[in-house]
Amino acid sequence: MAFPIFYRGIIKAARRVFRLGSFRLAVGIGALEGAALFLACFWVCDINATIWLTLTYSASLVIAFTLLSGVGGPLDSRRAAWLVTLTQAPLAIAPLALAPLGARGIYSGLLAGLHASIYLRALSVLSMTMEVGRALPSFLAPLLVAWWPVKSGEMGLPLLGLPLLTAALTLWLTLETEDRISRRLVGENALQTVRAIARLLLVGDPDPLESILAARAKPGRVGILGVKLGSVAVVAPDFHPGPLGDAGSSNGPYRVLSSLEGAGLKAIFLRRVSTHGRNLPSRWWIDKVAERTLVILNSAPPVEVGPPVIVRSETESIEVSAQRFGDYVLLAISGWPRDAEDFPETVELRLKERVSASGGGPIPLIVDRHDSLGAGEPWSVEPFSVEEELILEAAWRAYRGAVGSPTSKRVLVGFGSAHGLKDELSSVGPGGVRVVTLRAADGSWAVAYVSVDGNNMVPELRARICARLRSARYEPIVATTDTHYTLSPETPINPVGWEGEEEAVLRLVETALEEAESSEAPAPVSAGYGELEVMLVGREAVDSIALAAVTADHAAPLVAMGAAVPMLPTALVGLLF
Repeated sequence: MAFPIFYRGIIKAARRVFRLGSFRLAVGIGALEGAALFLACFWVCDINATIWLTLTYSASLVIAFTLLSGVGGPLDSRRAAWLVTLTQAPLAIAPLALAPLGARGIYSGLLAGLHASIYLRALSVLSMTMEVGRALPSFLAPLLVAWWPVKSGEMGLPLLGLPLLTAALTLWLTLETEDRISRRLVGENALQTVRAIARLLLVGDPDPLESILAARAKPGRVGILGVKLGSVAVVAPDFHPGPLGDAGSSNGPYRVLSSLEGAGLKAIFLRRVSTHGRNLPSRWWIDKVAERTLVILNSAPPVEVGPPVIVRSETESIEVSAQRFGDYVLLAISGWPRDAEDFPETVELRLKERVSASGGGPIPLIVDRHDSLGAGEPWSVEPFSVEEELILEAAWRAYRGAVGSPTSKRVLVGFGSAHGLKDELSSVGPGGVRVVTLRAADGSWAVAYVSVDGNNMVPELRARICARLRSARYEPIVATTDTHYTLSPETPINPVGWEGEEEAVLRLVETALEEAESSEAPAPVSAGYGELEVMLVGREAVDSIALAAVTADHAAPLVAMGAAVPMLPTALVGLLF
């Protein structure tokens, strides 16, 4: 799934940070600020004041940058340079604006600019980190500019307490107002949420956001289907990979696969129908799911396997596959070629109810293939809607076909995988492309499950993969893991094959398919299902966390008022005293 609508505010805010110019440009802007102050002073002040004010202004920039660079992780040298340059700009602009009033205007402008610079810098740093021990002196670095006015007697030393007092008071009022508004609206501290998201997006550290997610999580269950085919495994849990980056269960599919590989199993991951309401709050819970999956696979009883049954509704853009594994029927839904997003878990719940009402039978478990998303508006299926009724009807027909088909104990199983480099394929996650082939011993049917570690798939690529599999005489079942690891503020929509990556992904599929075909061999089949008590974040909690960050981003007028309003009385005090 692409980022939900509430995340768009986060995306817009984060893009402003990601799209800041280079370090050199920030230095250039800082030089322009110094030049503006120099010209203003040269116009109305003596040469000593001009030189010393320009030098101390430049020195305060360098000192603040040195103190901030590397503080709290998110502040690398480029971001620190921009933060220092932008927050200190009022200290150059205010004297320039008041220069027509003479030298006194310059010094009163410096006093007003000190308030704005200290306030903006403190607020900016606190929105990214709470490691203020080293950052605190950077808040005070602009005071260095007041050295010459105090030394020359143009400004009394007690006056320096005024911008410090107004900046501290305004900062406290801003943070208190923001906290009260955000907690009343969404139940979260906006600044804490912003810091956590900044830490995740800028440094890749999910721990702060996971702490917030854990505090909002509620008890729930994750159901896991495990099909073991010799040394190959097909796993289908019903947690959702979210919310973003590497936090929570975002990279859960790969972590589960890696854990199974560590136990000697070659596996593919198929995500069952679920939405953001089934996100796990931390990677720790993913590891617990992986442990439970391994137990299910190792204790699964032998089963017989039926042929794949495919039901297509061309008019409604619905395709459902179904294949029986003993007491379970694994169904997979696709909305191709329509742009489709998450199918709700109510589809599986209602199909189970229908099976029970009809006299019982093998348990239906539904996979969301998540294999069709282009540039259009995604098709969203709401629970109990007309669209869900159509899907349910197609799923029922596929289920009945799978249950009524003959089963066999003997199948040939193949496995292949191929991995693209992250720098080369941004739409494919670390799990790469994985293919499991199953073929009846008598050759009467063959199916290929293709799982790509990505977040949805370009419809044209999906069509080409299916055509290639059919040419090899396999019934294609193409899916993505729905990982959110491949999403970012720069690429909030990033289906597999996006931005010209189709050919490279096809080569990976070809490589994995060739390996699977060549490795086909008889294998025993077992299947089991189990559940795990977990903590689930819930859609409301995810939305509230995202909305808290958006609320903080909407505080720009409050911040502007906090910076600008006290400047006028501060400048007047400077002019009068």
